[in-house]
Amino acid sequence: MLAQLKITNAKLKRLARVISAPLAAEPAVAVSEGGGKVIFSSKKVDGATVVLAVNVWDAKARATIPVAGLKKGAKIEVLEESRTIRANDDGALADEFGPYQEHVYRIR
Repeated sequence: MLAQLKITNAKLKRLARVISAPLAAEPAVAVSEGGGKVIFSSKKVDGATVVLAVNVWDAKARATIPVAGLKKGAKIEVLEESRTIRANDDGALADEFGPYQEHVYRIR
């Protein structure tokens, strides 16, 4: 348990500027498939849009998150995960979430 707390603490320190930035949009619930429920909010940090999203239920989910101004095919960086995704045809991001899993996305 202590090892996991150290990992979580280090991640929170790395993301402190994002977490403490003012909201660009009110938190909302994403459209989700599966048994999960994904809540998200967006922020503006250093000229980029950052979306924080978390599955708050003990079930997997595939969530679709609308992002204002996002264009089809835009590249979206998933912070802390060394991967990218692309915006879908509706100008939204879609991703998989495990139970209680969070993702942080950066769109430049």
